[in-house]
Amino acid sequence: MLESEPWRDLPIPVPVDLRRSDGSTTLEYAVNVSPGGICLHLKFPIPEGERIWVEFTLPPSGPTIRAEGRVVWTSWEEGGTAEEAGFYETGVQLGGLDAEVARQLTAYAKQPIDRRR
Repeated sequence: MLESEPWRDLPIPVPVDLRRSDGSTTLEYAVNVSPGGICLHLKFPIPEGERIWVEFTLPPSGPTIRAEGRVVWTSWEEGGTAEEAGFYETGVQLGGLDAEVARQLTAYAKQPIDRRR
């Protein structure tokens, strides 16, 4: 995510099918999204620079995003270890998006979050 682009925290984490360069797959969760990237909560760390592929559906009903990404950072909750936090927070830069998908991500990221109960 670039500092100048819109981003949106997801009020409920979104399931993401993740495939690594070695072919292994896992189900992880996105906690925010922007046209340039997503922030994932991962069960296990992925090295910075690794290429991955993600597929997820923006709530509430789409579109489904399929993209190649690159891990650009990984961290965990300050003051503890990743094991204590239960996940690795990981930034993924998305690439190779066609113009329509980038437009949809931008429009979604600019929407205000409805916090009514």
